[in-house]
Amino acid sequence: MSGARFWSGSYTKDSNAPGAGITALGSRSDGSLVPGAETAADSPSFLAAHPTLPVFYAALEFSGRVQAYHAGERAVRFGPARASADSVCHLTVTADGALLIATGYGDGRVLAYPLGADGAILADAADPVASIDPHRNPFTDGELTGGPGPSSFTDLTLASHVAEAAPARPSHAHASVELADGRILSTDLGHDALRFWKRTGSGLALDRTLALPLGVGPRHLIAHPSGHVHVVTERSIEIFTIAPADAGNWRVVAAVSATADGAEEQDAAAELSQNSAGDRLYAGIRGSDRISTLEVSGNGQTVRPIADTESGGRWPRHHLLAGDLLHVAHEHSHQITTLRLDARGVPGRPVGHADVGAPTCVLADPSATPA
Repeated sequence: MSGARFWSGSYTKDSNAPGAGITALGSRSDGSLVPGAETAADSPSFLAAHPTLPVFYAALEFSGRVQAYHAGERAVRFGPARASADSVCHLTVTADGALLIATGYGDGRVLAYPLGADGAILADAADPVASIDPHRNPFTDGELTGGPGPSSFTDLTLASHVAEAAPARPSHAHASVELADGRILSTDLGHDALRFWKRTGSGLALDRTLALPLGVGPRHLIAHPSGHVHVVTERSIEIFTIAPADAGNWRVVAAVSATADGAEEQDAAAELSQNSAGDRLYAGIRGSDRISTLEVSGNGQTVRPIADTESGGRWPRHHLLAGDLLHVAHEHSHQITTLRLDARGVPGRPVGHADVGAPTCVLADPSATPA
């Protein structure tokens, strides 16, 4: 094995799954991964690295906690586990290493934890602002902005009848990203909304809300080097692109299918990533088990799908791009599959597999840069 290191999280016995917890991963000569030391943890379904320290954090989904780990030969827990959101499913660490942001699928909460100089989680998160469905309450949840999109898009600032059209439904906060201006942007899969948060001395304060079309289900998102943000929708299998407007507002500037060949009935989109140049996006599609490659141009605003590739396993929940390799966590076939990109930046056939029970996330080691 080479010195490149990765980590995987998995579902474990607390969710009736066969994962071990957190697994250290090395690299074979062909770039595929091989499992190493395991650390027991309760369904650490998502991992996020500290920006400067050999430390990462785990979302212990079904116990509703977050935990810090030192990254060594194995993951070593340090500091207490902190109470988190119901079904906490995603973590983001701010670029200054000061805050850990957690999102909860079960209750829609977005929580911010203070981090110490050593990466420790110093305290419980402050109480969050309650989530309000903008499709039922279009004028109450921050400032609502809209823009062009697919034919189903409704500008809620002009269509107050939507408040009666949407039934009551739960909030499902799913992921977050830090923006260039320091705000945090989070997705709400249940409310079909994007929420912008300002950092405060005690956590986060809601700044404004951008509503997406009813029923699309925004899941994961990524900030493009241009300042645009791309969002993949779990239910409609689309990529929405949003851009800054005036006075701190944002608007939808494009929406396209996430797949070149169209979505299938059982599909559910999952992870979204991009290459270092920012001219390729990769969307994981569970159900038909594909990785879709999309071309990005026009300073980040123009997106078009160019190829769909078999992911090499079942239920590609998450993937990680490392150079010209794409490591795909297949939750249902219990393996992390490595695909090599061709000259167009499109994944090819698998070069190898790592056997890992119910993998849900792959993370590059925070103390090493993958080859």
